[in-house]
Amino acid sequence: MYNLLIVDDELPVVQGLMADLDTEKLKISHVYTAYNIRQAKEVLQSLSIDIMLCDIEMPQGSGLELLEWSNVHYPELQTIFLTSHADFRYAKKAIQLGSLEYLLKPVPDEELEDAIEKAKAKLSDTHKTNNLERLWSANHPSIIEHFWTELMQQRIASTPDAIRKAVEERNVPFSPNMLFLPIVISIRRWHKMLSVRDEKIMEYALKNSGLELISSMYLSGPIITMDRGCLLLILAFEQEPEESVINEQLIHNCQKYVDSCHQFFFCDLSCYIGNLVKVEEMVTVVSQLRDFESNNVVYDNTVFLLTGSSALPKMDVAMPDMSVWAVLLKNGKNEQVLREIRSYLDGQITRTEVNAQLLLQFHQNFVQTVYFVLLSKGMLAHELFSDSESMELSHHATKSMADLMRWVEHTVNKLQSRESAGQHSDNVIENVKKFIAAHLDQSDLSREEIAKHAFLNPDYLARLFKKEIGFSIMEYLLQERIEMAKKLLLKSDLSVADIANSVGYSHFSHFARMFKKLTGLNPNEFRQQS
Repeated sequence: MYNLLIVDDELPVVQGLMADLDTEKLKISHVYTAYNIRQAKEVLQSLSIDIMLCDIEMPQGSGLELLEWSNVHYPELQTIFLTSHADFRYAKKAIQLGSLEYLLKPVPDEELEDAIEKAKAKLSDTHKTNNLERLWSANHPSIIEHFWTELMQQRIASTPDAIRKAVEERNVPFSPNMLFLPIVISIRRWHKMLSVRDEKIMEYALKNSGLELISSMYLSGPIITMDRGCLLLILAFEQEPEESVINEQLIHNCQKYVDSCHQFFFCDLSCYIGNLVKVEEMVTVVSQLRDFESNNVVYDNTVFLLTGSSALPKMDVAMPDMSVWAVLLKNGKNEQVLREIRSYLDGQITRTEVNAQLLLQFHQNFVQTVYFVLLSKGMLAHELFSDSESMELSHHATKSMADLMRWVEHTVNKLQSRESAGQHSDNVIENVKKFIAAHLDQSDLSREEIAKHAFLNPDYLARLFKKEIGFSIMEYLLQERIEMAKKLLLKSDLSVADIANSVGYSHFSHFARMFKKLTGLNPNEFRQQS
């Protein structure tokens, strides 16, 4: 619905227009009146007016003056002039000021309605345009961020033509002379376990803090998420600065950011400052920074410069002989293994060739060692290491020496806790016996289910059980069922069929056959004889 204002110094004209307007048809909710410019301005200032029907010649000022004023204060107002004078000068001035229509009195109803419909259509277009502009303004930072993300992911080619086309399509502020300084922010670890939602919230806080502490002195681009635990801050420069931007102030700001995040956001992170380059060189420089970051496995909460640095040498580092550790772990010497691993890793920290490759090789070899120990003990790896903490620590193990040692300690302690929970052979057998006794009524009780309860491989448990008891698990299960059946036959008045069900036999004939096989009598004969 629309609000309409009639401005005319002649009362009969105003009354006639109000009588002639079909407000319901035209979707006009309110019609207001004014008889001079002063009154018209008061109405416009106090109410939201969409369309103005205005005379030109009035005693206290012309309608042209009112339109000139309203263009400044209410640019969306649509004005239709109604005049008794077919004066070309008036018409020309009205058009120059943006009047929608210039109609001569008396105006036919149909012509006036057409003019009002035209005003409504223009208002609708203006509102749509304004909404789009507001939406664009609100989302423009996201559009710029999306541009950089696409460029870093190489969905936009790093060529001048492809980049120029992309920035034009997205209306990204850009000129060919602009230079950019990338800073990779690597989140090494959080000091506590975070849910995915909490991690996103903390990442948002890190971005805001980075914009405030690092880029507030520069023409800042966005901070984008490269992947989990890695952010990219982009500083933009209209042209090459007279002095180096990679200076003590920038390094100080980055270190202040690192220290603040460590203190207030409970994380360890490092900043890697690149070189000042053109936009088409950004992917290459950021890739170098990512390599630099992935091969920093020693230092946390530090600022690094790509300028003047050389790639860490990729030398072959001798891996420790883990076969000795395997023997020690099999024999419960876990603390000795941890001491030797700490000593080995501490010794590597001072070597310049320490990089991510060393950590990856160590991680893979130690996984193999642990699996060998588990296999020898008949334990299943997924029963120990499928929890979220184990998987998270394993995922981060190759990020730094500290993360690798944290994973090693967790893995060895998991192994030790499983053993100390009574997983020696004698305790295993007793545990299995108790489980069987509690589940004699379960007709589908299998060797696999019993082994699962003991956290052991079925074949390993079968060998261990036969070695300790002298016969197989299933033979023992049969004996226990028949022994329980004998007790029930002697001490209860349950029917033979009910007794069969209670010891895991759903078919009476099968129960009777097994009973006679072990006792020489069928169940009824056994009950009567006793």
